[in-house]
Amino acid sequence: MKLVSGKLMGEIDRFTIEDMGIPGVVLMENAGKGAFDKFILKYNPTKDSNMLIVCGKGNNGGDGFVIARWLKNYDFTNFKVVLLTDSRNLKGDAKVNFEICTKLGIKIFETDVFDKFLEITKNIKFDFIFDAVLGTGLNSEVRDFYKNIINFINDSGATVVSVDIPSGLHSEKGIPLGTAVKADITYTFGMKKIGMSTYPGVNYSKEVEVVNISIPKSIPFAINHFEIDDDIIKSIYNERPVHGHKGTFGHVAVLGGSLGFTGASVLAGKAALKTGCGLVTLIVPKEINNVVESLFIEGMTYPVDFNSFDKEELINFINDKSCLVLGPGIGTNETIKDLVCFILENIDIPVIIDADGINIVAEELSILKRIKNNVILTPHPGEMGRLTKKRKKDIQNSRIETVRDFIKDYDNVTLILKGYRTVIGNNDKIFICPKGDSSIATAGSGDVLSGIIGSFVAQGYSEIDASVMGVFFHGFAGEIASEKTSLESVIATDIVENFHYAMKITLF
Repeated sequence: MKLVSGKLMGEIDRFTIEDMGIPGVVLMENAGKGAFDKFILKYNPTKDSNMLIVCGKGNNGGDGFVIARWLKNYDFTNFKVVLLTDSRNLKGDAKVNFEICTKLGIKIFETDVFDKFLEITKNIKFDFIFDAVLGTGLNSEVRDFYKNIINFINDSGATVVSVDIPSGLHSEKGIPLGTAVKADITYTFGMKKIGMSTYPGVNYSKEVEVVNISIPKSIPFAINHFEIDDDIIKSIYNERPVHGHKGTFGHVAVLGGSLGFTGASVLAGKAALKTGCGLVTLIVPKEINNVVESLFIEGMTYPVDFNSFDKEELINFINDKSCLVLGPGIGTNETIKDLVCFILENIDIPVIIDADGINIVAEELSILKRIKNNVILTPHPGEMGRLTKKRKKDIQNSRIETVRDFIKDYDNVTLILKGYRTVIGNNDKIFICPKGDSSIATAGSGDVLSGIIGSFVAQGYSEIDASVMGVFFHGFAGEIASEKTSLESVIATDIVENFHYAMKITLF
């Protein structure tokens, strides 16, 4: 699904109006009528339903006037329309639709005083409130009168229907600007806005439906933000050839594991095999090799004395593989740091860097520019903080911006910022993943993800495609596992064991 910022949607609207000749008032009619139709189909309100339409002074308010007109056309009578300004301040298409409403006998209350708003709405328990207050162009903090209005809507107990975007939500960053409406459903126009897909904006727009307002399919604008859906996954997936053998599907090397963290590399290896690669070898410290071999019966191991090893032999061994997953449970002592840096500077196959590998890279970011092949980084917000020297809170409030700012300096890096609504990006595209709940917030989950992504890379997928599919199926498998048990009961192995269901449901 394509995602746009409010700014880009405005440019698309202007193109549609000025270049394609579709008047703005037609777009507004399509928006309001489309939202009305979807609302009626979803909620089937009765004629006795009490409804409130709260309109701002811009085009968002104009959409609200269109909804009011269609309510009247369908003989709904128990609705109030409140305009949060003097009607003399209205302009353009919003003014046109306001005047149509008044000619049809729809009473529109006007006020910019909160006490008067309360007087207009007192003693009415609203079943539905349409939020048509503030649109996608908002970029400053909501204060005073509008803040009180938003708080009223949120505290009303009504089903809240936002028009285009929940008022107060930044259309790109997805952060509430002081405060924001918490909508039960949002009918957004033309294309879904980025801020409603990413965290924390997704918490203010629980359900989103896109309304077709007659934007041309072919537009001269580059859209490079996407929410991952089944269609995207199906467009990426390559059907597995029936004549293939294990060598056809790639060989993943996993460098990881240490005393006390034996399971990390095993989880990554099992996930890689379950995802479809032909072969997996775990490169592990020799002191844990016997344990690893007993746990990883479908794969191979390559024990190494990390304090004394043949560097050329190790590099040649790794370079003979399809890709390297580096970091799960490997540790960060000085010996390991030297080992990791040496390997990154000398291998020439794609590498997925996870966990301790990320923490080591964070101490010497310049090494990313010395790696010969492509890199996938899989940090959680804490690790991202080490990579960027930013506070975790600041990262969480600007997840997409954080990814964009980091990758612009590295042409060879695909970055996966894990967490709720994982963000995946390179210098070409940004993806947001809607799959995954708190079930995957469990020990070893990240090791599983790195193994899955490594498997897809080994099978020949590009780094961005492997990342998109890996994150999507990983999250979906966790959801399936939690449905079988509970959110609390899922462990990393469950994600691996339910991966095939995620693929079958999505693809077949």
